Amino acid sequence: MPEPTTKQSEAWPYSVPRKALQKWARERVTLTNQHDGSFLATFQYSGSTCSNLGHPLTAELTVVLSPTDTDGLRWITSTGCRPWESDQGVAKMCSCLQSPERFMIELDSYSPLEGMDLESAIRWEPSIEMAGCLCARQSRNHKWRNAIQAIHYALNQ
Repeated sequence: MPEPTTKQSEAWPYSVPRKALQKWARERVTLTNQHDGSFLATFQYSGSTCSNLGHPLTAELTVVLSPTDTDGLRWITSTGCRPWESDQGVAKMCSCLQSPERFMIELDSYSPLEGMDLESAIRWEPSIEMAGCLCARQSRNHKWRNAIQAIHYALNQ
């Protein structure tokens, strides 16, 4: 499990600006209570391919959060990332064009936050790349960091 580093201030623990988190929490985050007290959190990511003329793409990043434990923490018990049901852009990304089946498996199975508690996860500072696509792991790290911060913000508002 990766150890988070903490550069954000305690007053504002997020790397994402407040205005963006407010919008994402309202428009892109869906929280669903599960029968066991856990939450299924979904973040809708919209971006574009890095090549092929920048086709729009939409992906769904999902996080299952455990019920609150005795310390008041929620743990990330599973994650997933897949194209949004109506998306056509993910299949046009250069990494997907090279090996579609392998890329889709890798995309969904990459779980950098799984096993972390939510409070630590929002302070996670991975190596990131700001590209709009999901081709490279660093690009996926960027989307995961934004998604987990938006989910945390939505849960706490």
